[in-house]
Amino acid sequence: MTPNLSSQEPLLLPVAQQDLTLSVLLPFEPRTQSRKQIEASVRRLMVQAEERLLQQTSRQVTREVLDQLKQLFDQLDYGATAKSVALWATPSKGKLVYWQMPVGEAVVLDQHFDVRQLLPFRKEEKQYLLLVMGDHFAGIYLGKEKQLSRLVANAPVSVGRGIDPALDAAQQKQVVLQRSVKHFDDALSILQRAYKLPVFIVAPAAHLAQFRKQSRNAAGATALVEVPATINERELQAVVAPYLANWQQLKAAKLMTQLEDALQAGKLAVGIGEVWTAANQKRGRLLVVEADYAYPAYIDNQGGVLYSDTIPLSQTNRQTRDAVSDAMSCVLAGGGTVEIVENGTLADYLHAALICY
Repeated sequence: MTPNLSSQEPLLLPVAQQDLTLSVLLPFEPRTQSRKQIEASVRRLMVQAEERLLQQTSRQVTREVLDQLKQLFDQLDYGATAKSVALWATPSKGKLVYWQMPVGEAVVLDQHFDVRQLLPFRKEEKQYLLLVMGDHFAGIYLGKEKQLSRLVANAPVSVGRGIDPALDAAQQKQVVLQRSVKHFDDALSILQRAYKLPVFIVAPAAHLAQFRKQSRNAAGATALVEVPATINERELQAVVAPYLANWQQLKAAKLMTQLEDALQAGKLAVGIGEVWTAANQKRGRLLVVEADYAYPAYIDNQGGVLYSDTIPLSQTNRQTRDAVSDAMSCVLAGGGTVEIVENGTLADYLHAALICY
């Protein structure tokens, strides 16, 4: 039996459908993983899938679902630029979608499909930008867990050139500080376009005061941390460790800043109606949704309009589904990401908001 395959559209199933659905997540980065490693993961997942199916259904259904899953695995494109693959299989059809979201291996079996069941298996690194200024060194770093990678080195020698010789030593030092702050602030502005991450500014009191006064990025920084002028590179991770301990709170605050910036830039869809439409148009870059928010709805087949399931229009061929889950599937299939926040966090955004390309 040949499964109904498509890697272009997300799998959209009615919420109430009673067809057993096997969901599988496979880490998939052919550029950094060998084919042998990926094939070993596939074999492990096939074994786990069989065990899970035999626990909950008949051997016949197990064979049918595994046949679909095997054919999906055979369709893997090792030239794809992806970080993971999500696969869904029922006894009669299968689906494969490439995601740009890193995940761990997972097998989930349920009576209906819901992409939310897979989100807890995403792999999330605590990444951040760290700008440090001191008397002896300075730079901008990308932090990943316990690793720091320098992106921008010390300020160029040119910051100390061309200073009015009539100025005394203290005034000349202030000019150098102002130029250094401008250099790093400009670099940070550029980096933040590529890295949508929390930002820490670490510096002695005088440097922090000048940064607050001069920088365009001071107000949006996660924290400005005062340290001794003798700070060295080995001590940096210990400085930010207390902030990283509250990572989820820190991350939520950064997400809210991103939503506000997108709203001001005219690139934010607010509420499930706008979100669903933009997601289906493949314009979704980052979808933020409250944890328990759902919106049972159906599509008017003639106009392609999304209606709440409470609206008493024609019942003919109506398929009720969760529009929030649909939007998540569309965003992930289009290369975007999804973030879940605590209930009530998005009250001002009608419980769901989508940053668009």
